Amino acid sequence: MRYTLFFILIFFAHSHKADAQIFKRLGDQVKATVRGRADRKVDETINKAIDSLGTKSKKKEKNTQPAVNNKTENKSEKTSSELPAKTGDDTNMEPQDGYIQAKVFPDQTLTGASLVISGETMYSDKIKEVSIVITPPKGAKAVSYKTLINKNDGSFKLPFNNTNAEGNYSVKVNSPDGKASKDITFTIYDFGKLDQIATGVKDLLRQSNTKLKEVVSKIKEQISSKDAKEIDEKMKETEEKIDAAEKMLTSINDGCGKLGDAAMAGKGMPENVRKNMGELNDVFKKQEEVMKEQVEKASHAPADNTVCEVLVWLDEVCAAFSTVTNFYAKTITKVLGNIVLDKAIPKMAEVANKAVGDMPSDHDFWVKEPSKILATAIFDAKSLETMLGKGEITADVLQYGISVLLKRYCGTYKGELQFHYENIYSHEGDNWWKYTYDCGAAVSLRYPINQTGGIIKMKGNIEGNATNFTFGYDVKHMLPKNVTIYDQRSITPLSVPFVTSQHDALGFGGFARAAATPSYFNLTVDAEYNTETETITFFYNTALVDFTPAVANRGLIMIIAANIPIIKYINFPINKMGKTFGATLKRNSEFKVTEKGTKILGSGDMSIGQGSAIEHKANFTLTATKE
Repeated sequence: MRYTLFFILIFFAHSHKADAQIFKRLGDQVKATVRGRADRKVDETINKAIDSLGTKSKKKEKNTQPAVNNKTENKSEKTSSELPAKTGDDTNMEPQDGYIQAKVFPDQTLTGASLVISGETMYSDKIKEVSIVITPPKGAKAVSYKTLINKNDGSFKLPFNNTNAEGNYSVKVNSPDGKASKDITFTIYDFGKLDQIATGVKDLLRQSNTKLKEVVSKIKEQISSKDAKEIDEKMKETEEKIDAAEKMLTSINDGCGKLGDAAMAGKGMPENVRKNMGELNDVFKKQEEVMKEQVEKASHAPADNTVCEVLVWLDEVCAAFSTVTNFYAKTITKVLGNIVLDKAIPKMAEVANKAVGDMPSDHDFWVKEPSKILATAIFDAKSLETMLGKGEITADVLQYGISVLLKRYCGTYKGELQFHYENIYSHEGDNWWKYTYDCGAAVSLRYPINQTGGIIKMKGNIEGNATNFTFGYDVKHMLPKNVTIYDQRSITPLSVPFVTSQHDALGFGGFARAAATPSYFNLTVDAEYNTETETITFFYNTALVDFTPAVANRGLIMIIAANIPIIKYINFPINKMGKTFGATLKRNSEFKVTEKGTKILGSGDMSIGQGSAIEHKANFTLTATKE
């Protein structure tokens, strides 16, 4: 009886446990089904609206022609600037499950140094953490980490310092709902490669110097022998600075290489030295990235071979040197000084002496030797700092080219542009998506001063940035009634509320600003000034730089279905400045020139697709004065 009762109890215990598991699985299936249905319904309704973009009824077709308010239609447009029927690549607008953005900085650093994995996602009371899986090199086991999400902006950050193994690390950052992930990598190199810490920047410096000499040679072909001699003097001063910068980079490679060799030889490397080496690495990696971008942008030929355009090309080539400044040299001097003077090493030595008498030779090395090994690098960095003063490395030759030669050989107009654009999308009669942007720009026109005749042909740039974005979308009325929107966010691109190019005349660091200014553009235009009718006609040409794919609005929606949060992410593309301004300028291309040819004043507007599924509106004002 006792044994029978025992087996009956075991049977019931297992059957209840089995029932619990069955009920749990059934519950999970129900939740998954509800979630799946909600997922599909959200996708279907949003996709329906997206697919309808650009569809117009035949009745409305007649009203979708541009409302042209220009004085003269541009008959000889150089480049097509018509707006597309749809915005950007609409395949990118497919609603995505989950949302996660992530990056690592630095993506290359020294063994033992720290780095940070950061990004953004959605936050709710039910999903508060991001999962990050890091796989070390050489087949090592992956390690999982959790980090909290900032509930205010969805940002997260994970400091990581388990970087003792050399090689490539793989990182998978998972969205909190497990529906999306982001793969990134970083590389850890050992002490033996410290002799290459500045090599990337050094190589780019040499490439830029070669290109600079080529441009100056072309300028000299078109100017007087006196001016050619003067620009040679300016180049001599510039090359002295370039040589000083290269000397500094060489001595840094040499000094850091010797410290790395010591660490490889068994002397280790104190934590504070590793930290400062990592900071020095970050300085060079950031500069290398910017210099590489500027070198690529300056690789093209000038718009034409006139002295005016070659002088503008000079600006583009000099942009690669723009980060080599007095401030840059000071930063390097400070980091090198920290390696030598950081009090952590002497204090450690003092404690060790008191505890065990004579200090081990390895500790003795890190107290005494870095100051000797890095002495040349510190001296070279301070010398460059003094030589640069408050300018940058090519300031002498660039200032002479733009402030003297451009004015001597070219006529110039300088002014500004203000531009407003809005794009409205409707679905079944309701506006469900609208965005706008405001842009400001510096306007620069130039022409060879020896031009004669009734028509003066000019080249120009419209260089600026977006100063404001607005963005809104509404999918609530398109969703099923039983789906609750827990959170809906509209994320606009970065912008600055002022025009950076108006604080620094075009021709002095214009292309350098592209790397530092959010939502930057640099458009080229041609112009024809009719001296008899006192009118000037503009022709949009092309964009040297325009909004990158990162300049996009983003919509994040979190819905609740079966008490489970579901995240939907939609990328809303933005029409580039070249397209929108180019289309508007095409319809408003001719302006009056007043005050005896010294002032240009123009304005215009555009309206396309009134009453249709897609509507474009734009307006601008442009002013310029002869210098």
